[in-house]
Amino acid sequence: LLHTFIKNRDKTLDRAFLIDEVWRGESEHINEKTVNVAIRRLKKKIDPEENKHYIVSVWGVGYKLG
Repeated sequence: LLHTFIKNRDKTLDRAFLIDEVWRGESEHINEKTVNVAIRRLKKKIDPEENKHYIVSVWGVGYKLG
């Protein structure tokens, strides 16, 4: 997941794109809630105090590196 964000650092990535890129062979079993949980966990790993916004939500679109 982090690798996908780094590869696409100047883009806002929607959940469908993330599902296709990160969970390629399993995409039919992954839903948007799975993506949300994975992103929340990644955010906590890279910023446990949640002081910095390395991954930001873009309302109505998806997520991008901050």
